[in-house]
Amino acid sequence: MRRETYTTNAASAWLYASVRRILIAASLAVLLSSACGVRVRPRPQQPNPNLLKVSGSVTYLERIALPRGSSIQIELREARPSNMPSMVIAARTIVTKGQQVPVLFELAYDDFRIVRSKKYEIAARISKDGKPLFVTDAPLPTLNGAPTVGLNLVLKRAPN
Repeated sequence: MRRETYTTNAASAWLYASVRRILIAASLAVLLSSACGVRVRPRPQQPNPNLLKVSGSVTYLERIALPRGSSIQIELREARPSNMPSMVIAARTIVTKGQQVPVLFELAYDDFRIVRSKKYEIAARISKDGKPLFVTDAPLPTLNGAPTVGLNLVLKRAPN
């Protein structure tokens, strides 16, 4: 009889230890899974004091509607002769989503990229599926003494 008591106590001790390990493992799993779901709010990004803006509108004179899904690409670039590639300072693409002209824009640029002795211009292009529909005939001068707000880019139909 004494032997049965020992066996029963050993079995119950083993069962107790097993249940305890399972409970500890389950508790850890719950803690870890709940910690994964916690979202830490990112610190608010500090505004870059060197970012300035150029703003205005893009339009064209033809009396036709913009196709749905067309996009407007606006570039602020260094003014250079037409046979030389221009260095783009800032660019933005606006998907029209059915909106018609005039379309207002704001283009942020880093003031550190501007050289005071150089001239800069802003140009735009309206395209649909990568094919240009309207383009800037003559880019507008901007920055370094030229206007930076209220720019009105009037585009011409792109050559076929």
